[in-house]
Amino acid sequence: MQYLIFDQVRPISKREKTGYLQVGVETYGGGIWHSWLDRDLSLAGRVVVTQQDGTFHSKLIKVDRPLLRIPTLAIHR
Repeated sequence: MQYLIFDQVRPISKREKTGYLQVGVETYGGGIWHSWLDRDLSLAGRVVVTQQDGTFHSKLIKVDRPLLRIPTLAIHR
């Protein structure tokens, strides 16, 4: 299983489309995108959550199961 590597969440990142909550991210460096296609992908990283008292808490997350697969598209006109 491979992980997508992102540098940061975009400043205006929250959007909802067809019932899914999406988060816009910016990639870290130049991606070798063909190596990510047609593979099981997961998610790992750091999130910051707001506690009930208004303070922030940082947590590391790692999902140990495939979440998505980006298919290769046929190259023809």
